[in-house]
Amino acid sequence: MTSHTCALLVVTFGMHNLEFAKLFPILKWGDNAQSNYMSTACSDAARSYRANVRRVHSLGLIPGHAFLDGEGWKDACNKTESEMPGVDPNSEPFSSRAGKLFNDWWRASDQPEKERHFKEATGNADAMWSRTSLMNEALHGLLQTIIIQAWSTFELLAEDLYKNVIRCGFSSVSSYTDKERKQNRLGFRSRERIRKTYAFIFKIDNSNIKSILSSNFIDALALVRNVLVHTGGIIDDDFLTGAKTIPQLSDFYNLGIGKEIFLTGGWIRALVDPPIAIGFELLNSVDDWLFAHP
Repeated sequence: MTSHTCALLVVTFGMHNLEFAKLFPILKWGDNAQSNYMSTACSDAARSYRANVRRVHSLGLIPGHAFLDGEGWKDACNKTESEMPGVDPNSEPFSSRAGKLFNDWWRASDQPEKERHFKEATGNADAMWSRTSLMNEALHGLLQTIIIQAWSTFELLAEDLYKNVIRCGFSSVSSYTDKERKQNRLGFRSRERIRKTYAFIFKIDNSNIKSILSSNFIDALALVRNVLVHTGGIIDDDFLTGAKTIPQLSDFYNLGIGKEIFLTGGWIRALVDPPIAIGFELLNSVDDWLFAHP
């Protein structure tokens, strides 16, 4: 693995270090996104893609913010209790005042302070929940969900972009028939179908589009997603066959069949960030292609 990822960890008593801190910093994916696209097809697909990317990244904020907001809410409640002695903590006036104190504190913090508080809270969440059996399992499920959602986000981009292009009526692109779909194994529910579909509909001058979609970072994300969804994270023959030639998955490949894949924050960044950037590359490339082939 490269230095920005993390080593595989020894799992003890069914738990492992989740390393939430390595979920950050998040890829500045906005740098990859054009603010304006020449085609409506791409701008509409980009809008949905950005929203889905935000959802993927927001999942990673949950552990740190859960800890941070819990600490902040406790402080706000203690202050409210001092200000309003004898008021029922479960009452609306008490909750309203505590909520205002908490929001005032958060708004008064500048960005560096917020980031420092969040970093500390994420470290505390890591330290506690990496050693608490129930939450360790639940939050490992959260990391797995980020992988699954990230793949769905890429898959939906490929489908939305195709549908938008067809709907806009570009004469250089035509939709495939049901017969062509079956004969050529076209579609959007696997990485190979996505690759075949884009090669099929962008029939000329398509080397850049094909090159973008051939990245093994797409394969790495898809393979891990598949093993999580279909075998509960237990390595099977399909995973080994696919991962054999993908350097990014060598640590998982070397575990062998029947072993479970355990994710960490570092693995999330290594598996999710490259395909997200590739999605924006695809948007840019298709936009350029449509401009050159009206």
